[in-house]
Amino acid sequence: IKAIALDKTGTLTSGEISVANIYHLDTYKKRDILQLMASLEVNSTHPLAKAVVKEAKIDNLSYLKTSDYHVVEGKGLKARINNKEYLLGNLSLVENKQGLEVFKNDIKNELDTGKTIIILAENEQIIAFASLSDTIKESSFEGVRMLQALGLEVALISGDHQQATAEVATKLGINNYYYGVLPDKKAQILQELKAKYGKIAM
Repeated sequence: IKAIALDKTGTLTSGEISVANIYHLDTYKKRDILQLMASLEVNSTHPLAKAVVKEAKIDNLSYLKTSDYHVVEGKGLKARINNKEYLLGNLSLVENKQGLEVFKNDIKNELDTGKTIIILAENEQIIAFASLSDTIKESSFEGVRMLQALGLEVALISGDHQQATAEVATKLGINNYYYGVLPDKKAQILQELKAKYGKIAM
């Protein structure tokens, strides 16, 4: 084996994700935004979703009834609550919605510090976003060093955005990283690594 590909969340990081900040339009309360987000995420098994639901539980928030629930692969989800359509997910899910400008600086600041963001849109309007943080496992530093000492090329593959992936890769001394990888693209990257290095481990 010449190379090994590693997932970021839950493998190199603790997977103990927590909500760092919630930003919203002035016409909404933080509590209401968290309730909407948790109501949309409550049935999801995604680590980011679990963090939002956990935060809502701390605040003793109840869940609102959702309908027309759809997962948008690699982007997030959409559903209806009280006859309004909601989208919750990454930037590519809401890029056609209005109001991103309002949050642009805050989003950039959060991304620059390696956080992951999820954005909430109500009908055609972006109304809020949350930033979430994860920590690198202590064992990952030693683990990556040992693999590299064995002469293995270590590659990091993540569905997360560029800054969050780059931050983890840089801290762990991994030069070869892939970000924003949707589930169907992961196999393609593994094939590319195989072509370059021969036998690889995942």
